[in-house]
Amino acid sequence: MKSSLSGTGCRAGPSQKEYAEALKLQLATGARIGEVAGIQAGEVDQHKWLWTLPEHRSKNGRPRVTPLVGLARDIVETRFHNSPDGPLFWSERGLRLDSNLVASMLVKHRKEVPIDHFTSHDLRRTVATGLVDLGIPYELVAGVLGHEVGAKEVKTLIRHYVRTDLLERKSTALLAWDAKLRQIVCGGNFPKNVAYLPKVGLRA
Repeated sequence: MKSSLSGTGCRAGPSQKEYAEALKLQLATGARIGEVAGIQAGEVDQHKWLWTLPEHRSKNGRPRVTPLVGLARDIVETRFHNSPDGPLFWSERGLRLDSNLVASMLVKHRKEVPIDHFTSHDLRRTVATGLVDLGIPYELVAGVLGHEVGAKEVKTLIRHYVRTDLLERKSTALLAWDAKLRQIVCGGNFPKNVAYLPKVGLRA
């Protein structure tokens, strides 16, 4: 995980830094690499620091709102200095960064990455596992990652009737995850002001 937070495990030049920052943002939010790499300035509320993934970029066809906290906010806020409008991540050729470009970069530098067969999707698994280990309910983990859970009837209920983005709970979960990431990178104990959450089901 430290390799992901410090880059790709390889020496990051100016162009590779774009890829490294996108991977860090994925690790901080649990979003898909295509969602992160394609993030647009207009998707981010800089007053509330909320990132709204539009439905046309969402795998399940539904918009998703993610609170940007800690490392995620730091990354996005810094990107605005270089790209105040339009895409926040660009390739070395001046193309909008996307999942294919990130995958190609990882393949190109595979020998330098200290993890066998590493892909960006491993970071989503890391986030999901880490959140569950912190006591976050499975349903909330799914909400953070943009997955639908439950039987067909439950999915229908959520898709057509439930109108909540769970922002407060997502923020709490992502703050706990951010603290865990910082603990891994910097060492030390888990911060006392961040508590493990009980594994309870979601309630409206």
